[in-house]
Amino acid sequence: MAARAAGEIAGATAGLAYLRALSAVETVRARQADSTIAAQLLDQARQLVAAGVSPAIDATRSEVSFAAVRTQLEVARNAADRARLDLLRALDLPSDARVALADSLGTGTLDLPLDPDSAAAFARTHRAELAAEHARTEAAHRSLGAIRAEYLPSLGLTGAYQQTGQETGSLSGSYNVQLQLTVPILDGFRRQNRVKEQNLRVSVQEIREHDLVNQVETEARQAVLDLASARQQVAIAGERLHLAEQELSQAQQRFQAGVAGSVETTNAQSSVIAARDALIQARVNFGTARVGAYRALGVIDQLH
Repeated sequence: MAARAAGEIAGATAGLAYLRALSAVETVRARQADSTIAAQLLDQARQLVAAGVSPAIDATRSEVSFAAVRTQLEVARNAADRARLDLLRALDLPSDARVALADSLGTGTLDLPLDPDSAAAFARTHRAELAAEHARTEAAHRSLGAIRAEYLPSLGLTGAYQQTGQETGSLSGSYNVQLQLTVPILDGFRRQNRVKEQNLRVSVQEIREHDLVNQVETEARQAVLDLASARQQVAIAGERLHLAEQELSQAQQRFQAGVAGSVETTNAQSSVIAARDALIQARVNFGTARVGAYRALGVIDQLH
């Protein structure tokens, strides 16, 4: 059981490293999309400046924004490479190994009890460390029972049989049977002291198990609450990105029509970048909460 608990911790660590790698890849994709938009805005600003519709500062402002996004893209690529190396280290693979990130940062379906009470009951029957602690409590009770059994009388039976003679045809047999009853009366109170000592050990172990049960139940309840909250955050972040993209589209139209400057498009693009980052972070939070839920409920090996 202890080995299984250690394996679950290692699995959760690898799962979080995998999430960080996925997050870094998603960030690179987001910055690539931002770079495409920034290039479009820069081209639009240059055309309007060349046509005399907009002042030259609009093109300059768009160039600054484009350069900033390109810098963010390079930073994201470096972070993705480092996250991949961290993942390989967590999986105990060579640093030059090739891994394909097959999962995405979506919410998906969960084969877990999502009600706090059901999750707590589920965790009590599936957490490996709780099973190991219960086994230690049972072992302590058995040791106490064994010491108390020393007060009981013991009955022993021994015997021997042999044949003797000068010739094999005239051997005569003899046997000896002994029945022994031992009644423990006094051993200097050693047994009594051992019983008291073992009783204390049983009490301490029961307290440990009770405390671990409370901890497991609390972790399970918190995990499913975090999971529900993370799912809501993903939905809100998705709606925020949709609104930011609408704002950017409207700002581009106003800029094209000459009724607004590049300040609006730059601000709108910044809103889109922030919304994309918020959505990625929300998905990472959901993935982290999912790993935490599988770990808290004792079924991390079923996470895929």
